[in-house]
Amino acid sequence: MINSSLIESKFLRSKRKFNFTKLWREGNESIRSSILDKIVFDTGEFPIIYYFKDDSLWWVLSNGSIHVKTQSVQKLRFKDVKRIGIDPLLSGDINKKEIESVQVYTNHGAYNLPVEKFSWPIIFEILQFVVKKMIN
Repeated sequence: MINSSLIESKFLRSKRKFNFTKLWREGNESIRSSILDKIVFDTGEFPIIYYFKDDSLWWVLSNGSIHVKTQSVQKLRFKDVKRIGIDPLLSGDINKKEIESVQVYTNHGAYNLPVEKFSWPIIFEILQFVVKKMIN
């Protein structure tokens, strides 16, 4: 499991205020309750950051996985993540100001993690950090 204080400090260092992306401990109670009704954490696992656009589009970064809700809720365990990408940016198909998702590649496929405008650099950095910690 990842040290949550490291992830929180990386998020706070960005000094950005986001509409949909929050530290779990500072988030809206009704949103947190709604999310908790739909996911199950492993023993010792707890939420750190969440993105919540609406009840059908959200994700939670915990100290052990990413829970993503698009069509259904998917649990992406860090141990299964192979890499993090921003494919449209790397292919030159999109301007970095327009990025709306970060790709998470696992043993089971690729997943688009929605992000709000201008939050992708910090989310990408956090996810890269997590993946590197899990490999080492």
